Amino acid sequence: MYFAQSTIDEFYVELADTTAKRIAVLEALLSQSYQVPRAQEFAAHGVSRRLRTMELCLKNVFAILPPEVEDEPSMDELVDAVIQIQAFIFNAFACVDNIAWIWVCEQKLTTDKGEAIAATHIGLSKNCRIIRRSLPTKFREHLVSLNPWFAQLEDFRHALAHCIPLYIPPSAVLIKDAAKYELLEKKIASRP
Repeated sequence: MYFAQSTIDEFYVELADTTAKRIAVLEALLSQSYQVPRAQEFAAHGVSRRLRTMELCLKNVFAILPPEVEDEPSMDELVDAVIQIQAFIFNAFACVDNIAWIWVCEQKLTTDKGEAIAATHIGLSKNCRIIRRSLPTKFREHLVSLNPWFAQLEDFRHALAHCIPLYIPPSAVLIKDAAKYELLEKKIASRP
């Protein structure tokens, strides 16, 4: 088995909790009284739709590739799971941006010169200094603790948009066969 049964059980407990967690976030977000219609739009139509999409992506991956199954998945199953994972990553990145946009709109944030903040600088990562600087201290400290997560999410998003997209390898090489695999790779690379 790829995962211990206790790990698989944890996966399913967390998966079952996704709907309740999503609803709790949405209730908190949508119960706010927004002063700026655009902020309300990001909450109701940005974050809420993205969270629903992300929840379905998680459930779909579990349906396509259940963690307890040991059989090798078909290429179609792998591609279907990859589609879900890519959609999840892209929406996770955009969901964080939508939350930042809500803050920017409601706080009427601008640059130090009073100009609109460039869309490329609206987010919650450490590179979005104007937004981070404007946040309450405890939240800012929490975001600092998430810097590695933000960096990885940005790397995944940039790979999806500009480089080689995320994928699930169709197979793996056992450690005991690694030297033989490397030799085959070298032979393939040296072919005319």
